[in-house]
Amino acid sequence: MGALTGIVAQWIFRRILELGGLLAAGLTAWNGLPPEVQGAIIGLLGTKWEQISLGTAVGIGVALWGYAWSFISTVKPHVTVDGRQTPISSLPNNTAVLVEETARTVQQKRQTLFDIIGGLFKR
Repeated sequence: MGALTGIVAQWIFRRILELGGLLAAGLTAWNGLPPEVQGAIIGLLGTKWEQISLGTAVGIGVALWGYAWSFISTVKPHVTVDGRQTPISSLPNNTAVLVEETARTVQQKRQTLFDIIGGLFKR
């Protein structure tokens, strides 16, 4: 158990879990695509542009934009006020400070799954 308490070992373990999750999600998404779309993506990656229809290229572009938009929305600092996402920068100064301090306090007190499982073995 001593190896799992090291910072480097924990970092490596987290990367293995992240990459495994991404790989599983990617394979699931790939298997869920119709064969025509899979063929179009392989054609794009293989630079066989003449075999790709304009409709397929537009569809793939829209999907990629959706993923990018989702990522940007996820990493942009915001709070939910009355059911609407509100950027922290648009809050009044006194409210923005309160939100930032509350978030900072929560981050300091949070426990990861690794912390919880590690605590079970320390008893």
